[in-house]
Amino acid sequence: PKPSGRELLGGAGNVVVAERSHVQGGDPGDFVAFRPQRSRVASTSDAAETITATRGPMAITVMAESPFAGGGVCRRNMRFYRESPRIDFETTLNDIPDLTVVVAEFPMERDIVEVRRGIPFGFSYGAWARPNPELHGWTKDIGPAVRWSHYSVEGGGLAILDQGLSGRELNGRTPVIYLLNASDKYYGYPNSWLSGKGEHTLRYAVVAHDGDWKTARIPQMAWEYNSPPVGVHGAAGHARSFLETSDNVIVESMRRDGGFLEVRLAECLGYAGTAQVWLHLPHGGAAITNLVGADAKPLRGGPAYEFPVRPQQIVTLRFRTAEAVPAVGPLLAWDALVPPSKRAALHQYSTEKGHPPRGN
Repeated sequence: PKPSGRELLGGAGNVVVAERSHVQGGDPGDFVAFRPQRSRVASTSDAAETITATRGPMAITVMAESPFAGGGVCRRNMRFYRESPRIDFETTLNDIPDLTVVVAEFPMERDIVEVRRGIPFGFSYGAWARPNPELHGWTKDIGPAVRWSHYSVEGGGLAILDQGLSGRELNGRTPVIYLLNASDKYYGYPNSWLSGKGEHTLRYAVVAHDGDWKTARIPQMAWEYNSPPVGVHGAAGHARSFLETSDNVIVESMRRDGGFLEVRLAECLGYAGTAQVWLHLPHGGAAITNLVGADAKPLRGGPAYEFPVRPQQIVTLRFRTAEAVPAVGPLLAWDALVPPSKRAALHQYSTEKGHPPRGN
């Protein structure tokens, strides 16, 4: 429970709903009518569920299983952590009928004032219950989201995180995340990628919080949800971060380029401020550059660096290294990718086909 004791949800959360998609022209899968124009087919609230719960050292896991649309079974695994506000969901659908849309809904108890949704290197930001001409982001209809969406109410908010489920829609006080848009054909051809046949497992999560969006760390939590820790057998010692930043920026990419280590990051909260970066690797100075590494402006300091950032600004940093790495070139021969024991067979096959491998 939150310290405030407020309820954020106004009804049952993570209810999975199947709705009939009314196609308006085009091929099935090309167009999905917005939710008010779809008919409800089934939901996990329609029938009795089999529920089991397991208590572990890190979390309590609840599994609910019930009949669902098309005669299959919907299985919902829900994980409630002891030390984290994040609640994880893993929903498995089976044999969803053609032209059926499946969503999970999270009705809010109060009016949603502002809506944010992740986009590459930032987020879109718009008003909802009350018009606000200062907020220009699009919030109506079905919208794409990258990793997360967030719904602010008075005194708090709710975020929906996802692993590859980009569809969001908001109607009144109820945000939904799209789990599946079943379409057995695309432009007349069978397409197993879109079909609801078989088993489909979808992963998403929610984070409820008190207080302001600025302190909730939603973009960071979305990155963490999409980058779970990897256990390495036999590894000793503690994990160490080679690169650290202040809480108002997120590193999106990091690479070697010639004689530099290049880091691209973005301001993630939507506020102007000062960013800090700590690089715990040997290097000989740092600079802010443009997107292609030119127009360098040196930074003072080391290994800690500080620089101003604008709201959602994308920043490229370059750290000079002692040695340069070779430039990336085209691959002109298969030999480097084939084990030595198989190269003779590769050459024989290529010669027989009239295409001897080049660059031997």
